[in-house]
Amino acid sequence: MRINASGKGWWAGGLVLAGLAVLFLPGLVEHVRLSADRLVFADDVRQHVFAFYPYYQPGLLDGDYLARYILALSPPGHSLVYILAARLWDPAWVSKVLPYLQYAGVLVLLGACARRLGGWPAVLATLALALSSHVLLDYMTGGVARSWAYPLMAGAAAALVWGRVYPLAVITVLGAALYPPAAAVCGIGLALWLLLWPAADRGAASDWSWPKRWGLVAVTALVCAALVVPMAMGLRQYGRRLGPADVAAYPELGPGGRYGPDDRSPYPYVWIATADAFGRSLLAGQDAWWPSLRRTLQKGSRPGRPATALVIVVGVVGVACLVGLGLAFRSRPELRRLLALLAASLLGYGLAKLLAPYLFLPHRYLIYSIPILTFLAFPVAISALVRGRPRTTWPGLAPAVVIAAALVVLLTLGGQGGGRTGLSLRSKTLGPEFYQRLAALPAGAKIAGWPNGVVDDLPYLCRRPALVTFECHQAFHQGFADEMRRRMRALIAAYFATSPQPLRELRRRFGVGYLVVDLRHLGPKPPRYFAPFDQWTSAAHRAMRRRGSEVLRQLDRAAVFRQGDLVVLDLSKIAG
Repeated sequence: MRINASGKGWWAGGLVLAGLAVLFLPGLVEHVRLSADRLVFADDVRQHVFAFYPYYQPGLLDGDYLARYILALSPPGHSLVYILAARLWDPAWVSKVLPYLQYAGVLVLLGACARRLGGWPAVLATLALALSSHVLLDYMTGGVARSWAYPLMAGAAAALVWGRVYPLAVITVLGAALYPPAAAVCGIGLALWLLLWPAADRGAASDWSWPKRWGLVAVTALVCAALVVPMAMGLRQYGRRLGPADVAAYPELGPGGRYGPDDRSPYPYVWIATADAFGRSLLAGQDAWWPSLRRTLQKGSRPGRPATALVIVVGVVGVACLVGLGLAFRSRPELRRLLALLAASLLGYGLAKLLAPYLFLPHRYLIYSIPILTFLAFPVAISALVRGRPRTTWPGLAPAVVIAAALVVLLTLGGQGGGRTGLSLRSKTLGPEFYQRLAALPAGAKIAGWPNGVVDDLPYLCRRPALVTFECHQAFHQGFADEMRRRMRALIAAYFATSPQPLRELRRRFGVGYLVVDLRHLGPKPPRYFAPFDQWTSAAHRAMRRRGSEVLRQLDRAAVFRQGDLVVLDLSKIAG
């Protein structure tokens, strides 16, 4: 049953927007302020955006192996957006502005859906939860391909709430062009809705014949395939897909490797992954409204394992949502249509897990849909719980309880939004001078350094090719993984060289002109990376400690400049 809110006019909407502005506008302004600094960015932007620099400045990073691979991985529609935008604007600037446009679109779609489902109190609750949550900005900041997932999911939810078939089909096709995992969820949802849901719940397709429904599903699938298959064919040049069966030969895929528990086999059970996505939807990582309460709830938490108190709070909210939705489903066809999106997400996760690695990482099928559904379902569920009680004389009880429940969630789990969400300030510790010096090196100069360090920033900030970066070091395809191994073996040999030969080989075989060395890595403890490279690193580091570091012997002759523990060597000046 719909919330019977008395404030149904422009003034009610104005009050909702004013309340949200008071709560969350300062955090969003701070996020924009931080993002405007070129040395502040999302970590994952370093993996993607530099590949589009040649379209903005011809000759820049041309022929770079890492950039070519990233372009091959990029969905065609996402690439087209950046290629066209690069004719006018710097891709780095586009990557900072685009997420705010997408974020605004998501909020507008969520607000419209909430208004339809439960009136202005639902709009207030839904948008407050969305603005408080860290997941939207965390995954969208940086404007990488995944930033399209939430707008697509919000659009799919809107199409289902209004019962519009063709918009959902169009959104599915757009998903194939912009971010294929989102297209899979939308496409499965479209098929389930049209083919399995009863006529009373099919909205605009309630009177469609069986062939017409099948026809739209088939046409949508064919158009999506036409967009996705060429991308898959283009990636064949990098070898076959690596999956769970390859863990023994490629430890990069297993424990201690490149990927965390969510993204490596055996993947979590679907109910665990769904509960995790639900919890992430509600939990803000920083800037809690009531810091002392948050610290109390987080006592006993460990990396990767939330505190018991937080789990209990999330569990209570989850149970309330499930019970409330169970009460509301019978009278709300909009909710029954939204159930198709949830079913599609669960089915997509199961298929991606079963067919790994061919449908990409399973976690992606839940983390983009569950938050959208959570934000929309929460106020409807709370209202249904209130309305399931004996009738009261106060008609405003349900809206008041919805708003109060949202405030409780904000105080216990939520945050002030914006701020540093999704942004990394790590590069600020070096200051601009270090990057300016590297950016002043010859345009084609390839730079090597220890991955997962400052070298990861260089393609994005300094617009110079790198030998290996952690951000680009993926193990999706055998040919690319083998090339990264070849490069890392050469880098390890040069980094911990005990003679000039490995340093000269790095220049001769890979065209590396400059080597960035963190002198702390030459101390008692070797730097860490991931399997199987840590084993090779430890062996090379032990040999270097026994026989002496060639890098240290070459400093006076080959060092171009130094800042703190970081030193840049010109490999053309290596003597001996």
